[in-house]
Amino acid sequence: MANPSNGGDAQTGQAREQAEAARGHLQQAGSEARQAAAAAASGLSQKAQDAASGVAERAKDLASNVGQRASDVAHKAEDKADDALSSMGQRMSSMAGSLRQSAPRAGVVGSAAGAVADRLESGGRYLQEHGVKPADFNSYGSRRGNHEVMVRGTFANVRLRNKLVNVEGGFTRHLPTNQEMSIFDASQKYIAEGTPLIILAGKEYGSGSSRDWAAKGPLLLGVQAVIAESYERIHRSNLVGMGILPLQFEAGQTAESLKLTGEEVFEITGIRDVVERFAAGRQLRVRATSSGSSSGGGKDRPIEFDALVRIDTPQEALYYANGGILQYVLRQLLAGKPQPVGV
Repeated sequence: MANPSNGGDAQTGQAREQAEAARGHLQQAGSEARQAAAAAASGLSQKAQDAASGVAERAKDLASNVGQRASDVAHKAEDKADDALSSMGQRMSSMAGSLRQSAPRAGVVGSAAGAVADRLESGGRYLQEHGVKPADFNSYGSRRGNHEVMVRGTFANVRLRNKLVNVEGGFTRHLPTNQEMSIFDASQKYIAEGTPLIILAGKEYGSGSSRDWAAKGPLLLGVQAVIAESYERIHRSNLVGMGILPLQFEAGQTAESLKLTGEEVFEITGIRDVVERFAAGRQLRVRATSSGSSSGGGKDRPIEFDALVRIDTPQEALYYANGGILQYVLRQLLAGKPQPVGV
């Protein structure tokens, strides 16, 4: 008969061995699971790094492409600007050449802000007489502090159409002698003769650059009034500030419809009353008499019409009454009175 205690010990040992084996399997499985988790985490981290790196590379490429396109655009813009300047220089040179061939007189090439482009133009002639070489003429804008140059550049635009002459540019006709010449040269003759001048203009008179000299220049040329179909807003105000009277044709009227040629003698009445008794929207009576009628030998009747006074505010009326804003301010300073706000 077998000993029952020995059988129980054997079973207990087997159970212990099985438990140890199971524990070992569990430990191995846990280790393998931890390794798998670590590998998975490492893989995810690597994928995240790869994704971030890819995004960074694409952003860098995009920035590089944008920068390259911006550089290309800038270069193209520079090339176009160079081409435009070169083309402009060629056109101005061509125009200057045609003026030399077609007219022995002084040609006007440029504008109040454009290039002093030709030695025959009034501004260019003045600079040469004072030792400036044509290569150093530069633009009127760069010489806007020199009134002697700028007054010669007033109306010095090759596309200007003065209906007193049949040629484009800054030309006019000195009526007493019937001679064609530059506007500046003619103005000097009128000033010497004591003849004030008037401008007949179309729509949006004064539009463009150099608005300050667009008003200063006419004043220095002897202009005392302008009659236009309409005005550029700032230029109208600048005219008043220079002591030049801005008048406007009634709606539907033009110099052509009134048959004005610019050769008439103009009389404008009622200015003092408009200034001293200011009211917006006042009108003045204008009488235009042909040269023949003014001497008693003409057949044409005087042309009379009403024009709107474009002195739009009481302050502007004070400026005009004093001959301009500078005279007004000086008189205020001499009188010791405080200046109104905004002056």
